Amino acid sequence: MKHYLVILLLLLCGVLPALAADPGEGYLLAAQDKITVTVLKHPELSGTYTVPPDGLIDFSRVGQVNVIGKTMAQLSAMLVAEWTKVLVAPDVSVVLAEQRLRNAYVLGSVAKPGQYTVDRGARITELVAAAGDLTGDRERLTASLVRGKETLPVDLQKAIAGDPNANLEIQEGDVLWVQAPALMTVVIAGQVKTPGPYRMELGSRLLDALAKAGDPVGAREKLSATIMRANATVPADLQQALAGTAAANMPLQDGDLLMIQLPPMYTIVVAGPVKTPGPLKVEKGSRVLDVVAMAGDLVGSRERMTAKILRGATEIPVKLQAALAGDRDANMALEDGDTLVIQAPPQITVTVMGQVKYPGMVKLDEGSTLVNAITSAGDVMDRPERLHVKLWRGGQVSEVAYGDNAVTVQDKDVVSVDRETTVRIYVSGHVKTPGAFDVVEGGGAWAAITMAGGPLATPALGQVAIKRGGQTVQRVNLSGVAKGEVSEDPPLQNGDEVIVPESTAKIAVCGAVMKAGVFAISETDPTTVIDAIGLAGGALPKARMDRVVVIRDINPATNKATPIKVNINDIVKGHMEKNIVLQPKDIIYIPQGGLDPDIKALLSPAVVLLGLL
Repeated sequence: MKHYLVILLLLLCGVLPALAADPGEGYLLAAQDKITVTVLKHPELSGTYTVPPDGLIDFSRVGQVNVIGKTMAQLSAMLVAEWTKVLVAPDVSVVLAEQRLRNAYVLGSVAKPGQYTVDRGARITELVAAAGDLTGDRERLTASLVRGKETLPVDLQKAIAGDPNANLEIQEGDVLWVQAPALMTVVIAGQVKTPGPYRMELGSRLLDALAKAGDPVGAREKLSATIMRANATVPADLQQALAGTAAANMPLQDGDLLMIQLPPMYTIVVAGPVKTPGPLKVEKGSRVLDVVAMAGDLVGSRERMTAKILRGATEIPVKLQAALAGDRDANMALEDGDTLVIQAPPQITVTVMGQVKYPGMVKLDEGSTLVNAITSAGDVMDRPERLHVKLWRGGQVSEVAYGDNAVTVQDKDVVSVDRETTVRIYVSGHVKTPGAFDVVEGGGAWAAITMAGGPLATPALGQVAIKRGGQTVQRVNLSGVAKGEVSEDPPLQNGDEVIVPESTAKIAVCGAVMKAGVFAISETDPTTVIDAIGLAGGALPKARMDRVVVIRDINPATNKATPIKVNINDIVKGHMEKNIVLQPKDIIYIPQGGLDPDIKALLSPAVVLLGLL
C-alpha cells in the first residue's frame, strides 16, 4: 500500500507521466519515436521521420505539425485534412516504424532512486544497474513492479541469479519498488559485550538481539532476561532459549528494553572452623553448603559440628549433619546480610602416659570417653587384662577399667596406663602445684608437669631441666608437646626432679596505658599486640589506638630500629591479620593526642627499656 501512495503522489506532482499502454491504437507519439508517412501515388510527399524533442515535423506542402501526444490515427487525419487542400482525396497512412526508448522508475533501496531511460528489451537487473545497484542487505530485500493499475510480484533473488522468468522485461512507465525489511529499535542492556540501542528487523527474536549485542558476558548458565515493554515487565526464559526451545526465543517489539542479568548477589559472613572465614559475595538463593564450599570447606572433624544462622536479632538453628547427608530441606537458603556460624565441639586436652604407643597430650572433643583418649594416643602396648588404668583429676586419682566407654574425660585429665610400676618424681619451678608425684614408669617430663597442674602462664618450656642426683643431666624442649605435637620427652627415673623455668622472653608496653611496664610472654603461645595492651591493663581514654607503634630490632650502637605501625581500630573491626604476633624485646608504644608518634624521639627511651628486657 505504501508504494501505491508514493506513485500516486508522484503522479499528482507531475513527476511521473501518465502510464502508456503497449504500442497500438492508443499509442501516443513522443520524442525519439520513428514514424513512416505514406501518401498513395505521391512518393514525393511520403517519408520516414524521427520525432524531435519539440515534436515539430515539417511535412511537404503542409508545413510544421506538432505530433507529440498524437495517436497514429489522429496524425493521419490531420495530414489528410491538410493535403486535401492541394490534392484530390489523398490516401494517407501513418505507422510507427521504431518505438522510442522506454522510461521507467526505480524507488526504494537503490543507490540513486529516480527515472531512467532503458533500451527496448531491458530487464529488471539492467534497470537496477542504471540506478547504481541495490543498497543494504541484498539477501533480505524484496521487490514489486507496478505496471499501470497492476502490481506484479518480483522474486528479486531469482532475478539477480539470472532466472529469466523472474527477471521481467521493463515496459514504458514501469515502476520498480525495492523494499528493505521493516526495522524496529530495541535497547539491549546488562551482561552483553556492547549494550545500547539497535535497529533490527521487525519480528527479530531474543537470541537475534543477543547476537547483535555481541553475545552475553559472564557465566551463560546463570544469566536471566527481562523485557521492559511500555509500562509492563515481560519475563523471558533465556536459559530455555539458549537450549534451543523455539517458544522461549520470543519475538521482540519496537521500543523494547531487553535486560540481561546475572543473579543478584548477597553478602554472607561465615564464622567458625572453615578455611577462609569472613564476608563472602554469593548468588541469591545460595544455600548453607554452597557458602561453606566458597569458604574453603570445613576444617577439622565434621561429624559433630553444628551450625546456626544469625539473621538480624533472630538465631535460626541449622541441621548441619542432615544437610551434609544430602537433606535439601536442612540445607537452608540464606538471605542477604546473614551470618552463618559453624560450631565445632569444644576441645579438651588430656594427657595419656604409660603403656601406649604415643604417650603425651592429645586433643579431644568435649564429651570424649576414656577409650577415645587411649585410642588417640595410639592404643595400649600390652594385653588389656595385664594393664591398670588410672584417671587423675584435680589432685584426685581413681582406678577405672580399660574399655569402659561410659567414663568421659575432662580438660586437663591425666590417664595413666601401666603395670602398676611407678617412679617418684619431683616437680618445681613455674608450675601450678609443685611437689612429688608418682609417675608411671616410662613417663616423661610432660606427664610429671601435667600431674603438677600444668605450667603457669609464661613458662620457658624450651628449657625444662631434668636433675638427677643433684646434677642437671638434660634440658628438654617441651614446646611441641604442649601444643599436642609428638616431641622428644625421654622417660624419667625414680627420684628425678623436673624444673620448669619462667620464660625469659619479655616485652615492654608504654605510653597511654593503665599500667606501663615490662611483661614476660609465653614461649609457646603467640602474644599479639592486643594481648600486650591487655597485659598493661588496657588503654587510657585519650589513647590514639589508630597510631600504635611496635618498635623492633633496636640497635643501641646505631640508635636505629624497625617501627611497625598498627591500627587497633582496624583489628576491632575484624581485620585480625593486623593483630601481629610480637617477638621478644618488642616495645609497644600507645600514643595520645593529635600528633603522630616521633619514632626518633622514642629511640632513646626505647634503648633504656631494651636494657630491662
